[in-house]
Amino acid sequence: MARAMWKGVIELGKHTVNVKMYSAVEDRSVRFHMLHKKDRAPVEQHIVRKDTGKDVERDDIRKAYSLDNQTAVVLQPEDLEALVPPESRDIQITRFVAPEVLGDQWYDRPYYLGPDDNVENYFALAQALDDAKLIGIARWVMRKKRYVGALTSIDG
Repeated sequence: MARAMWKGVIELGKHTVNVKMYSAVEDRSVRFHMLHKKDRAPVEQHIVRKDTGKDVERDDIRKAYSLDNQTAVVLQPEDLEALVPPESRDIQITRFVAPEVLGDQWYDRPYYLGPDDNVENYFALAQALDDAKLIGIARWVMRKKRYVGALTSIDG
């Protein structure tokens, strides 16, 4: 059996359903390691200034968003830290929509949910979604990132 990649709690009004999340696709990307040609020792990359070619220390690097060719907004590390959402295991259902409202272009990566402990609540929710022919619009935080997703039942 596949191993759950994350655990959460679906909130539906006063009701909660503990779930486990599984990836529905397997990452088959090839990842290469960089090695020195002569002795195959691992090598690492450095950040260098374009104008001088000298190494830049990690603490001296700032991220910036370009507004145009001459203007950029420079972000400080504390600005970026403030954007990280607080940790949570809550999956909030914000609304329900008809399946035809969401075309394929809105989907990025599929996941499966399975019951964590209360199997009855989980399958009651799945059956209710199936019977109503609706998709729940959900949002959650996972690994310091906000996500929006579509919760639906497949074949009950």
